[in-house]
Amino acid sequence: DPVLVGGADWVQYRSSRRLRGLRLEFVSTAGARLQPTARTAQNGAPPIVPRTAWGAADCPPRNAPSYGQVRAAFVHHTVSTNDYAPEQAPAMVLAICRYHRYARGWDDVGYNFLVDKYGRIYEGRAGGIDRAVVGAQAQGFNAQTTGISNIGDHSRLPQSEAAIDAMAALIRWKLPLHGQPTSGRVTLTSAGGASNRYSAGTPVTLERVPGHRDGNQTACPGDALYAQLPDL
Repeated sequence: DPVLVGGADWVQYRSSRRLRGLRLEFVSTAGARLQPTARTAQNGAPPIVPRTAWGAADCPPRNAPSYGQVRAAFVHHTVSTNDYAPEQAPAMVLAICRYHRYARGWDDVGYNFLVDKYGRIYEGRAGGIDRAVVGAQAQGFNAQTTGISNIGDHSRLPQSEAAIDAMAALIRWKLPLHGQPTSGRVTLTSAGGASNRYSAGTPVTLERVPGHRDGNQTACPGDALYAQLPDL
């Protein structure tokens, strides 16, 4: 996962053993020092910072978006620094987009939405915030869900109240928009994949707001944030 290093001039790796195929990707966030303004959409969405405000013009999608369904909302974290100022968050979103597009080779930023610790929501993958855009955020379930990622590392540090409130507002709008309730459980069909916990075709029953780890082999969204999901 990407690591924001700010104004560092050099980087050093140290390993106790030889690592084959190791590659370092440098991601520039120049041009992303914007003052994002969240806008309330006419369709009743909470205030969301549009792609134009975090520099998405410098991270254009490879292909046109594809569409599926939204039956649940996976929660993630970016495993990046928690020590950032409000004006740095847009650059972090752009860095994630560039990492996903250029280092991972994906079409666009993987997440449908991102939220910072100050409670600002960012539009992620292109295609329309009110549409069922298929992201790259929960392998095997992307065509059935939306993905919200928290900027920061919440392995030990809980997410802020402002961010939890922002995610709640987003989910209260997004799931009913697609005809889904915001609580209870839902059964999705796994499409499989190397990181999926279930083989293709397996019916999987999850909470409407699951953590990434519930569907995939990962520690995401971190123990601290995962413990906050029942309240969310």
